[in-house]
Amino acid sequence: SARDQALRAGEIIRKMRAFAVSGEVVFERVSLGPVLAAACAGVQQLKMADDVTLICHPVRPDLLVVGDPVQLEQVMSNLVRNAVEATEGVARREIVVSTDIRQRDVLITVSDNGCGLPQGMLENLFAPFRTSKSNGAGLGLGLPICRTIVEAHGGTVTLMSERGQGTVITVTLPRTGAAMPA
Repeated sequence: SARDQALRAGEIIRKMRAFAVSGEVVFERVSLGPVLAAACAGVQQLKMADDVTLICHPVRPDLLVVGDPVQLEQVMSNLVRNAVEATEGVARREIVVSTDIRQRDVLITVSDNGCGLPQGMLENLFAPFRTSKSNGAGLGLGLPICRTIVEAHGGTVTLMSERGQGTVITVTLPRTGAAMPA
């Protein structure tokens, strides 16, 4: 098991490094269910998620998107981990990951019941080195990298947050049969 995890970590690093250097994305048909399940399971194992209710709604097995499964899993892991961090200090911490299928694309939504973000923070949250985390806990690179990866896959990332109401981040990706990104 440790060997398999080490090999998997090496593959993730290799693919993320290749993307960082060249913007390389290897497009293939990807079953979205296992990608989301792996991202949720990975975050759920973290100590910081011990008292979090993480609801990862099941995804139809035939729901396919176009992209790189390792990169997509890393995006989703980052977004779910951010949601977990956003609920720190909330009495009943809850994260919901769900999908909505549209004609040509799929929406993946990660919502939390955290304290939300101030309006001024929302305007520049995807700018590099901009972080909402206190005490220098974040570098401010996670969301910009996520957005870059999603856009390289022909998708979009949007974020809505209301102070005291939590945050909802939505990733839109093309389904198979839709035009592949150039």
